[in-house]
Amino acid sequence: MSTSTTAARRGEGKRSVLDGVVVLEVGDERVEPAGALMAWAGAHVLKLEPPGGAPTRQHPPLLPDGRSLHWAVWNRGKEFVSIESGASGSSGLIGLLGAVDVVLVGLDDPAAAGLDEPAVRAVSPRIVHVDVTPFGRSGPYAPYQGGDLVLMALSGYLAISGRPDAAPAVPPAGQPWIVAGAQAALSAVVALREAERTGTGDGIEVAAVEVLAAQENLYSTYSARGVVLRRNGSQHRACAPGRIYACRDGHVHIFVGAQKERGVWDRWLDWIGRPAELAGAEWQDIAFRKQPEKLAIIDAVAERFFADKARDDLVADGQRRHIPIVAVLDPTEVLELPHVRKRDLFVRDDVTMPRPPWRTVESAGAAS
Repeated sequence: MSTSTTAARRGEGKRSVLDGVVVLEVGDERVEPAGALMAWAGAHVLKLEPPGGAPTRQHPPLLPDGRSLHWAVWNRGKEFVSIESGASGSSGLIGLLGAVDVVLVGLDDPAAAGLDEPAVRAVSPRIVHVDVTPFGRSGPYAPYQGGDLVLMALSGYLAISGRPDAAPAVPPAGQPWIVAGAQAALSAVVALREAERTGTGDGIEVAAVEVLAAQENLYSTYSARGVVLRRNGSQHRACAPGRIYACRDGHVHIFVGAQKERGVWDRWLDWIGRPAELAGAEWQDIAFRKQPEKLAIIDAVAERFFADKARDDLVADGQRRHIPIVAVLDPTEVLELPHVRKRDLFVRDDVTMPRPPWRTVESAGAAS
């Protein structure tokens, strides 16, 4: 186990928002995004691994040489430490806890490892303890396991993902832990600032299923209007037309909102040649256009218009007419965007990956 770097960090001058903060991260993929976010903000993150390495070192997808892309993304910028089992290991853990400001825990049973909140803060009451779990530590689901699909299903998130005429579509893997990680990191920073003021840390619980439920307006909509939101595919709830359409060489997403938005409906009609199916003053009303049978008419017209045209020509022509329209890009195209290249969005090492999702004004100006 190495603590020399920890001591050195405490004496360094401030260079970023969390510079000088030492974080101990213990757990699997449920806590790795939180640790990564804090590391990218300048904290010194010590990732505690079992002897032989953490299981997520083999988390798919894997590179041809066997390295894990998950590991490369969510564990860059961390220092990796391990301790022995038994009495010497317990002593080493206590020593390690005495050198840190935050403990991020993603374990089924933190108490068994001596890393539950009472045990950690008994070592040092100033420590901020953040516990990331699927369902929290209380309630009937507290002892349950929960992966991506389970959490998205039980939060209501999955019910609105996908096309209305098909089964729910599973969002990209890892989303529950990514959004829970963002909340865990944020709550840790807030608690750190309070600890600076009072000298006493805090214990924080982050349940991924609750974070997912808070991402959408499912429950406020149901409470206020008695409406249960349904799967809508790519259809925007406030626009018509307002979804993804196929064109000759790809796809575009278009957003035509209310007519009062500087005549956008009229500009759309002018662009597509004012078809007879959409004639009449009633089509100016967005509520009228959003009726399912009216949306079907709009979709048929839009699909016919877009089908034989080139994607980039459509985007240029639509934006010139001040109609919100955007190309649906794949990752290879994103990498080559002039804006992305100018701002150095991606870190190019042996594996290309996005840079941290924030930057200082100074660094942003250097990339402009």
